[in-house]
This record gives sequence, C-alpha cells and structure tokens, in this order.
Amino acid sequence: MRRRSTATGSPNSDVTITDRTEDYAYLNVQGLKSRELLQKITSADMSNEAFPFRAAKEISIKGTPLRAVRITYVGELGYELYVPKDKAVEVFDEIMEKGEELVLVGLQALGSLRLEKGYRDYSHDLDNTDTLIEAGLGFTADMKKPGGFIGKEHVASERSRNKARGGMTKRMVSVTCKVAGCYLHHG
Repeated sequence: MRRRSTATGSPNSDVTITDRTEDYAYLNVQGLKSRELLQKITSADMSNEAFPFRAAKEISIKGTPLRAVRITYVGELGYELYVPKDKAVEVFDEIMEKGEELVLVGLQALGSLRLEKGYRDYSHDLDNTDTLIEAGLGFTADMKKPGGFIGKEHVASERSRNKARGGMTKRMVSVTCKVAGCYLHHG
C-alpha cells in the first residue's frame, strides 16, 4: 500500500498510511445466534437487510464505538469486532454476560472450522504464487468494477488461457483425512 501510494505520479500520493494494528483488539462472535446476541448489546440494526454479508459498520457496545464486520470463517453467521484495546475487556465481559450457551474457542478451532468449510487463508493456504482462479476464488474478482482493480488483466488473461485449453492445469482442492486424530494445516 505504501509503495503504490507514494509512487511518482500516483493519484494517491496525498494518502497517509498508518499501521494501527496495536491500537485494537479482535473479538470474533460466530454462530447461528451471533446476530441475536449482538442485537442484545447494541442499538445498531443488526438485521440482514441493514447489515448484509461482507458489510462493515461502526456500532457501539457498552458505550464503546467499534468496527463490526459481518464475515465468517466458520461457515455460519458471524462477526469480527475490532475494539479499541483499552475497552476490549469491557466489551468482552458484556458479550459473556449477555451471551447464552457461549463457548470460548481459540484460533486453532477457527482454523479447523474454516478448513472444514474449504475457506482459504492467505499465508496458510495461499501465497503470492497462487492465482485467484487456481485457488477457486475467481468469484471474488469483479471484472465489471468501475475503474478496474490491480491484477484485472492477469485474471482476464488466465481465464482466457484456461478457456482456450479446455480447462485448468492447476487447481487448489481440500483434502479430507479419515484417520482419527489427523489434523492438517498450513499449505
């Protein structure tokens, strides 16, 4: 991002990029009752119509403004919450107090569930040598997006090559291991 924003002649040369990673905590509320739970603790409209899949918006929990993103890696309804780190414990406590039948899990569980669903994760399953088409993510490229996107020509070229040769020569797939205790991850 910095390289592209500061390039000579870039239309974004007046952009300032600041890494704020250390300023926020990340809480993940996932599962069939996640909308119901969040609606109990925020005045924001959490309905599907007001907050569709892949939407992001500012909401407030216990007086704390935070960014909520309706996205999931577990294959069910879910939200990522980006909370100012000095308020994270208060927000977490509110979620725990109002949530019924909550189960605390870590990133290992999230990783296992996303693998089961076939969701890819950059740096674990994908890297810069994989293409959108090979990874089964071609649907994420909006070829009609006004102004295009970085890499559009490459995606279009790959689609044309695959069509001309009658199919793909390389494709990412999920592997199912039927041996008890088997856990596959990373690449």
